[in-house]
Amino acid sequence: MLICLGLNLLAGAVLCTPFLFLQSDDAGIYWGLALLVVAALSLLVQLVIGIVFVTQPRRRPLGQAMLLAIGIILLIGLSVCGSMLPFA
Repeated sequence: MLICLGLNLLAGAVLCTPFLFLQSDDAGIYWGLALLVVAALSLLVQLVIGIVFVTQPRRRPLGQAMLLAIGIILLIGLSVCGSMLPFA
């Protein structure tokens, strides 16, 4: 589980590094929106793969770890960023 969680955090850190070099505010907004879309697609793909792995007896521990890591990321993300949603 820690490997799945660590790889997700590493991917997030690597994708956030262009914010250090962007010069204009518009470029930061566009990169942030692209990063948000990529993160949502990544979590969706990991969710589907985790569900598929859970159904196979040989890969069940890996699937459970992936689903647990996704659950932790969504729990922390929604609890921190949930207050910023317009309908909250």
